[in-house]
Amino acid sequence: MTEYSPLVLISGAYSQLPPGDFIEGVSPGTVTPVSGLGGGGDLNAGNVSVFIQLSANPSGLIFANNRLGFDGVSLVNSAAASASGNVALSTASRALASGNSALSLASTALASGNAALSAAAAAGTGAANSATFTASGPLLSGTPVGFDNRGFVQAVFGSSPTNNGFNNFLGVARSAAASGGTVTVDFADTVVTNQTGLTTGSTYYVNPTTSGFTTASGRPASWTGAIPWAPVGRAVSTSGLLLFNII
Repeated sequence: MTEYSPLVLISGAYSQLPPGDFIEGVSPGTVTPVSGLGGGGDLNAGNVSVFIQLSANPSGLIFANNRLGFDGVSLVNSAAASASGNVALSTASRALASGNSALSLASTALASGNAALSAAAAAGTGAANSATFTASGPLLSGTPVGFDNRGFVQAVFGSSPTNNGFNNFLGVARSAAASGGTVTVDFADTVVTNQTGLTTGSTYYVNPTTSGFTTASGRPASWTGAIPWAPVGRAVSTSGLLLFNII
């Protein structure tokens, strides 16, 4: 708050009119405050004050110890806003990293699943459960085969299964082979598609008298020492036979 008094000459120097004194024959006039100031009034009425007008909730300048100052509210608020924004950025960064990690895991799982599907498809077409052997004699495609006494593969029918006990059904010749040639044999859990005239859904045995399969079980009585035949497959189409795991 500021008080103004008229200027007078005292001993040749300008000075404010001392309190209680007055100027005879002079009208002091009035003080009119400008924008941002309050107070003022008629100087004849006595002491007149002029003061700075502040808002109800100032956020910038304050008046303390007869001086203008800065209350720091705006600075504090901006610092708080900045800190809050930084926390939000940090949280968003962690969320993004977590999302990227989830995408990576999903990609790995998808690749693993695709690999499993590929392996299953390969197994279903006979690409996985097979091996190559030497043919003991001429073989036709789709012939059921077993080992002979030399470890070669031969057609399982007629008197062949009695050779030194090597009479177990091994699998099916994938293609024709000459005697002494190589032949790929498809094993159990494989669908062989080189058959003809099958009845879908029927169970099949090795035919004891021909180089093929039959729905009738049994073996010739002349096969002394041969193992009793068990089902070796089930038809999944007229040309496809799903081979069982025969023990």
